[in-house]
Amino acid sequence: MNASLAVPDHPARIGPFPVVARLACGGMAEIFLARRTCVGGFERRVVVKRMLPHLARDPFLAHALSDEARIMARLRHPNVVAVEELGHDGASLYLVMEHLVGASLSAIARALRAEKQRMHPALAMHVVAELCAGLHAAHALRDERGRWLGLVHRDVSPHNVFVTTFGEVKLLDFGIAYSKESRQHAQGGVAPGKLGYMAPEQLTEARPDRRTDVYAAGVVLHELLTGERLFGRSSDAEIVNAVLEERVPRPSERVPGLAISREVEDICMCALARDPAHRFATAEQMRDALRAHLGPVPPELRDALGQLAIAHGPPELARTAPRAKESATVPAARSRGDAPPHSGIRAVMREPEAVTVPPATTRAPRRGRWLAAAVALAALIAGAVTLLAPRPAPGRVHVVIESVPSAVEVRVDDHVVGRTPLALELERDDAPLVLALESADHLVVSTPFVADADRTIRIEMPRATTITPH
Repeated sequence: MNASLAVPDHPARIGPFPVVARLACGGMAEIFLARRTCVGGFERRVVVKRMLPHLARDPFLAHALSDEARIMARLRHPNVVAVEELGHDGASLYLVMEHLVGASLSAIARALRAEKQRMHPALAMHVVAELCAGLHAAHALRDERGRWLGLVHRDVSPHNVFVTTFGEVKLLDFGIAYSKESRQHAQGGVAPGKLGYMAPEQLTEARPDRRTDVYAAGVVLHELLTGERLFGRSSDAEIVNAVLEERVPRPSERVPGLAISREVEDICMCALARDPAHRFATAEQMRDALRAHLGPVPPELRDALGQLAIAHGPPELARTAPRAKESATVPAARSRGDAPPHSGIRAVMREPEAVTVPPATTRAPRRGRWLAAAVALAALIAGAVTLLAPRPAPGRVHVVIESVPSAVEVRVDDHVVGRTPLALELERDDAPLVLALESADHLVVSTPFVADADRTIRIEMPRATTITPH
């Protein structure tokens, strides 16, 4: 065929937006790069998501897109892609969204696996912490009358996480989100979501809640830490069986010699608990736990993440993409407690490197949530054994909880068990538990731990900050 007569693979316009290129096509919709013309002839690029023409008359799918638009119109957060408007072009509905420059997390992870590399643990923790921040904003969303929507994304996966060339992390695609007011849920008995990232309750048709998305974030974290698919199997049936029945390996079991701290693994495994009651109760709690390990995030870490997006995104990004810096390294690690874990490490790694852990704290809300503040994991000395009580019976372990100052309330999995110093005798188990210490002025320090051996946990409580009015 004569090239001059070739038919473009995209429409000339969608509504008032001239189309530049077709970016992708999924089962329900196609995605286009388009231009928005503003006053004075100024133009900027936007992304238009349009329902596939042959599906446009399906009321179920039309409701799905309008539900997504209604949700996204209310949701404004740095870690969630912004939706600008919902339009109608003839028989088809379309969404107009901000144009992001970078690469999907799935493209980055796939490229790293092909190169037998994996993301540095500090970057992996940062990406998932940012993802959790976006998820929490969605989970906490309320309508214009202040009513909680009960929103659950239900499709959290690397495909729906985008990394920009500036190192921003954005959550995408609320097309199958569940909320109390949604008009669309599962259709035809088919559970929505991507196998391998769906929580057990999604596969058993139980009602999802925010912990469903926490589980998916745990899968993403596990895969970024190990560089391998967690539930990579040869068939859908095998994936479903693995999620519902098989024991989930710790990251260091999947990659022998992976030198990440046990506390980081505990965070990952807590999110991946098969029973939702044993997971972090909110994405905010998971984010705070990860942030406590990372400490303050320097610009260099975001620069390194942006370089990964450029290196593993579309080829033209290397020439045209806006970026922060050219460096693809994250700045030098010192000894434990002296510097964050992102000092002196490369964005990707072939051999495991140790992650050091700084303290971090925040003030908890006064409504008493036991894990609403940042997790001070640097103060935890895992594995130390202190015999302040007789040896436990076989199958039981002693866990000693100490704090500075003492006499603070101790909770395990949201149950008050006493005040520090405290010696607990627990059933030996490798399922993650959540320890929370709350001071009289409502400052909370919390951490996941595993009762698999005798240990002492020592935590230094943060001081309340006093603000003097002027």
